[in-house]
Amino acid sequence: MKDKMYEVPEHEYDDFPVWTQSEFNIVHIDDSSLHGSDLKQVGDIIVEALNKDSVFVVKSSAEMQDSTSRLLRASRDFLSLPLEQKRLFGKPQQITDRRGFYSGYKQMEFDNKHNKRDPESRDIFQIRMSEQDYIPWPNEEFKQASVFHYQLQWDLCLKIMKAIAAALDISVEKLYETMRVDSAHPNPPTFFEGANTNLALFRYSDENEIYKTPQKCMIHEDHGMITLLPCSNAPGLEIFHPIYKQWIPVEKFTQSNEIIVYCGLSLQKMTGDKLKAATHRVVRFPKTERYSIPFEMK
Repeated sequence: MKDKMYEVPEHEYDDFPVWTQSEFNIVHIDDSSLHGSDLKQVGDIIVEALNKDSVFVVKSSAEMQDSTSRLLRASRDFLSLPLEQKRLFGKPQQITDRRGFYSGYKQMEFDNKHNKRDPESRDIFQIRMSEQDYIPWPNEEFKQASVFHYQLQWDLCLKIMKAIAAALDISVEKLYETMRVDSAHPNPPTFFEGANTNLALFRYSDENEIYKTPQKCMIHEDHGMITLLPCSNAPGLEIFHPIYKQWIPVEKFTQSNEIIVYCGLSLQKMTGDKLKAATHRVVRFPKTERYSIPFEMK
């Protein structure tokens, strides 16, 4: 049986228009600039972009690009397996006995409360390195690709968060306290200390050709600090623009070597609403299989 999550609520932005112009100018940050001495200057650019567009992109390093390609391959190889094989790597009992979050595979199902959209289903394998001893890895290549990518994404999140902290005059110590299990430790948290931080490997499939038209999935804001989304194999992410009041199909305006960045509700709270969580959704297209690997720092 599928894991039924909750009924999809209708949203006031459901029927707002989608950006149809051929270009959209997203702010670009080079990964190398996050290593520089003037983090406040970079942070000011990031904060302005998030306030204006709710999103910016980072041009990733060659190492990150290779890691993204490797993990997308590993995700495809596992998530395209028959359902009964994937279920062998589902929820570990040790984790579900102690907390609501866990690593492993599940098939998520979202009913449609008001019959405005079709019911929505997707495959997911979640990875939380804070519970690394209980992750039901399907194979060694899957594990190595996931752990390596997880660490690269965590390190990039730390750099982005430090730049934002510099721009908004937030102490680094407060930042570290928010992001780690052991809040008393003075050093930057390591990638396995973020209690609920997760790397999610998604498969959106229409193998049974259910969808006859593009399918708008649930509108929401992420709960974490920031989310990183390397370009998926097919576009799908749309972010609601707070000024234009239109949905921006951001993956159509980014390159394969770029990472989409937007903030969540925890960062909104930590900054006292100086930054707002990005309202977003995924659009599924008929006869399209989409693999996506968002990383959410929490």
